[in-house]
Amino acid sequence: MWRTGAVLVAVLAITGCGGGSDDRAIRSTLDGFAKAIAVHDLKALCNVYLAPKLVDGVEAAGLPCEAALRPQVSATVGPTMTVKSVRVTGDTASAQVHTTAANQPPSDDTISLVRVDGSWRVASLAQPAL
Repeated sequence: MWRTGAVLVAVLAITGCGGGSDDRAIRSTLDGFAKAIAVHDLKALCNVYLAPKLVDGVEAAGLPCEAALRPQVSATVGPTMTVKSVRVTGDTASAQVHTTAANQPPSDDTISLVRVDGSWRVASLAQPAL
């Protein structure tokens, strides 16, 4: 799973340059997101790191968020994520990331984020890096 594309394609199928404190907050969110995947913390992924709109879309398809993520997240071994750059535009942002995991090719992707109640959440995951 770890490749952002693999995990988030699964989720999505069911359903100006940054700086300063926003940049740090986004990098912190992505770090927590990556750690939650590494330890298979489905509850944190669904309740802390994914945007409510994304979770609602998955659940509207008839699967609880944790159940939808379980197959891909459980199969992920030794994931790493490096945030290469962050771009913030108001309450939305995008991050260029490089991910790796055991037995999977490395991947460069763009993760979209949205500010929700003052915190950054992952809004979409499986876009190829631009």
